[in-house]
Amino acid sequence: MILITGGLGSGRHEYARRVFRGREVLEFGPAQAKEILESGGDVGQEAGKLAAAHPEAVVITQEVGCGIVPVDAFDRAWREALGRAACCLAEKSGTVILMNCGIAQAIKGRLPE
Repeated sequence: MILITGGLGSGRHEYARRVFRGREVLEFGPAQAKEILESGGDVGQEAGKLAAAHPEAVVITQEVGCGIVPVDAFDRAWREALGRAACCLAEKSGTVILMNCGIAQAIKGRLPE
């Protein structure tokens, strides 16, 4: 599995479409984490299931932990859960790519040639 992470507007989706043509690309980001939490599920567990079911996929997630800490308790739990899920996905990935300003950096493994 390859994990691509970065902030909103960092170029994650464009990079995945350009570099990984023909490969399964999945999203596990804020919307998915919120839906899981609202239904009473465990975000980390669902991330683990995704990784097990799609070991060859490119998974895109969003970094949400670098901004202002939310006042609302649910929003803090959601942000923490998404961060933990990203850690789970990164652990199971052979390559982790961080996108910043449209530039890809391998923070685990190597960028594709």
